[in-house]
Amino acid sequence: MPKKRVLPDWVITKGQLSRRQWEQRRKRQFTIAAAVIIVIVVALVATAVYQATRPDLVALAIAPRVPSVEPGQTLQLTATGIYDDGRQKDLTHKVTWTSSDPAVATIGPDTGLAKGLADGSTTISATKGDVSVATLLGVVPPALLKVNQATYDMEYYVKMLRLRGILTISDPSSRAALAQGIWETIIDNEVCRQLAEEMGIEVSEEEIDAELVRQMGEGASQEEGEEPPTYQDIRERLVETLAKLGVTEEEYREITRTQLLADKVRDKVKAEEVPAEMPQAHVWGILVDVAPPEVSGTPAATATPEPSPALQPEQSGTEAATAPEENLAQAQRIREEILDRLAQGEDFADIAEELSKDASASDGGDLGWMPQEIAQMRYGEEFAQAAFSLEPGELSQPIPQSTSPENTRYWIVRVTEKEDSRPLEEEQRRLLESRAFSRWLSKQKEGFTIEDKLNPDLRAWAIEKALEPPEPSEGVEGQ
Repeated sequence: MPKKRVLPDWVITKGQLSRRQWEQRRKRQFTIAAAVIIVIVVALVATAVYQATRPDLVALAIAPRVPSVEPGQTLQLTATGIYDDGRQKDLTHKVTWTSSDPAVATIGPDTGLAKGLADGSTTISATKGDVSVATLLGVVPPALLKVNQATYDMEYYVKMLRLRGILTISDPSSRAALAQGIWETIIDNEVCRQLAEEMGIEVSEEEIDAELVRQMGEGASQEEGEEPPTYQDIRERLVETLAKLGVTEEEYREITRTQLLADKVRDKVKAEEVPAEMPQAHVWGILVDVAPPEVSGTPAATATPEPSPALQPEQSGTEAATAPEENLAQAQRIREEILDRLAQGEDFADIAEELSKDASASDGGDLGWMPQEIAQMRYGEEFAQAAFSLEPGELSQPIPQSTSPENTRYWIVRVTEKEDSRPLEEEQRRLLESRAFSRWLSKQKEGFTIEDKLNPDLRAWAIEKALEPPEPSEGVEGQ
């Protein structure tokens, strides 16, 4: 039998691979498989290491911090992620955006593009996982206030809030009250500024300089013979102070000019409307309470002895008489008792100290000299009319302290002296001047066209904006 022929391992037969090729092929496959395994292992290790050392998102920040947009316009907000390793990353398109009031402004949930729809403010929130941040977006009209042709924008209002001390107040309700008062002053001062032109009232640059020197506190401790400071002496400090509030020197000089014009208008009106002397009466009073102390809930102004039986409130099957007619009848009985005691020689002051529930009881019921308008301001129209219709020595009928059906307190007054012309006390003069000017200004405003777009939401936004540190250029550029 012939021997089987053995071919060398490098010989290739038809349709077959040589032994060497098979071995090389197996080596390549093994090498590739080993490489793949190594890559997978390295990737898994790297992933585990990354997961273990990956920084965590700890906070989000929205820019602008206190944004604003005009109605019908859009504003792009951005969200920045802050990580525990200190790195920051733009997450604008990776957070979820929401608006608390879509009727005021909408915002793209994955874009951060806000659109203003109506005047007001809305809370804009950005959220990623458990981390969230919110800001107040104001939809602010270009002209927040228009007085005839003069206009004021939100930027002016925010600067006025800073100038008038909003930064020094921490209580939210006090901030809101101050902000509203400042807004009303802006309106009143602009009305006065326009009226000043009609009245021929002007303010010079020198007057503005002097006022700014006064505001900076210069000259308060000036020594005798020393030259008073000039505007140039305080200008550098003033500009530095204003820059911290985002206000320029030119802006503040115009604000001061408007305030000085308004002050001059006020002074002129007050001098014309309130005389130095007026008819006055010296009024004394006893404030009685016809309800028992446990019912009225108001203790006497001073410790007093028990009233006589004739002065005790009548009981009518209830704890105290509550019908206005019964209360008035009881007050009239007390008046008659007072008349009897006066007729017997008792002093009015002694009776007032015993019976009056007013703080003036310690002064014997002496309410002082007053013109009729002051009496009306302090005690009411009925009190003023009754008191000034009395002749010296007469005792008034009971006068209800208030118009409430539950009222149980009544004034019983008398006038001891009257003068047709008596100088006003300083406090009285200030009260009358304030009232006279308010009436005059209200009358003048009827001839003005005033468009006021400030609402509580915009006021709240303005406060938030005023509390934000101003940009270095904010005193020059608009918002």
